[in-house]
Amino acid sequence: MVPTAHKRFSDSVISRLEGDARILGLGAGGSWIQGDMDEFSDLDFVVITDPGRHSSVLRDAKAIAHSLGPCLS
Repeated sequence: MVPTAHKRFSDSVISRLEGDARILGLGAGGSWIQGDMDEFSDLDFVVITDPGRHSSVLRDAKAIAHSLGPCLS
């Protein structure tokens, strides 16, 4: 079970990243895939990029992260 705040944030991340053509997909890791997530868990995302645009995404990683909203809730 994914806590409501985590689900809300992950939905907003998906919506934001869908608009970036350099990003092909998003995976989850950590407690989410292990099935033991709670309200204190962090979110571990794996960003899948177009190979030719990987360096561009890495260059913009900080700006992308800031565009997703606050890191702590």
